Amino acid sequence: MRCPGAAAGKDLRSKMRRRALLVLILLTIALPEGCAPRKALLLGEDFSSPERALATLEQRRTATGTLQSLGTLAVITAGGRYRVKTALFAKRPSSLRIEGVPLFGLPDLYLTANGDRLKVFFPKEGRFYVGKPTGENISKFLPWGLAVDEFVALVFGMPPPCIAGAARFEGRVEDDLYRIDAFAGGLQIGSLWIDPPDHRLVRAQRLTEKGAVLYEATLSAYGPAGDLAIPKELSLYFPGVEEIEVSLRHEEVEIAPGATADLFDLETPAGITPLQLD
Repeated sequence: MRCPGAAAGKDLRSKMRRRALLVLILLTIALPEGCAPRKALLLGEDFSSPERALATLEQRRTATGTLQSLGTLAVITAGGRYRVKTALFAKRPSSLRIEGVPLFGLPDLYLTANGDRLKVFFPKEGRFYVGKPTGENISKFLPWGLAVDEFVALVFGMPPPCIAGAARFEGRVEDDLYRIDAFAGGLQIGSLWIDPPDHRLVRAQRLTEKGAVLYEATLSAYGPAGDLAIPKELSLYFPGVEEIEVSLRHEEVEIAPGATADLFDLETPAGITPLQLD
């Protein structure tokens, strides 16, 4: 003869197991459906297509003034770690001026670049270089091989022109970011990651023709500069034969209304013969 209390306990445990199984099934069914509306609500119309996302990014980050910054440039290579104070001036699409600022005295490096000319002056050595503003020439003086317009775009929190002007785009949600893959000639040339709530570029990646990573940029610590919000920290990682990490951190930054063309062009010092880079 079975004990009534034991039978009741067995029935209760059976009901609890069935209820737990039912809850598990409902959660499994509801989870994918619960995420989809959140992502759709998070993205909105500005992310209805990758082209729309890029157009909105451009619209929100339009700047006609000159970015002026005093900050720190840090470089990490296999040979060691280097850090230097820099004064940086940039204006879209392709105007740049960088000065190395020592603890005392005048700058020990002047570099200017505009649409068609790169000039570099080392006052202490009395050397003055002139050439085209290509990534190859830039890399002879600075620890990155980016063309001027590519670097300036990233400083302003914008995609590199070579990616923004690609022939075809594909967009999708990746984690909490919106990812855009760019293609040219049937090959993927790079990717962008945009933070939807603030519509800010937080990561960019350039690829070689063989699909290897040429460099990866991380844009962070966005803060005000005039009417804009720009990344106060820009990190570049080059995973080539010799790995190089570069970080630029703005300590003081503003957007000035304008600048004369002389700011982005150096005059040849008296008595010095320019050395041609090309």
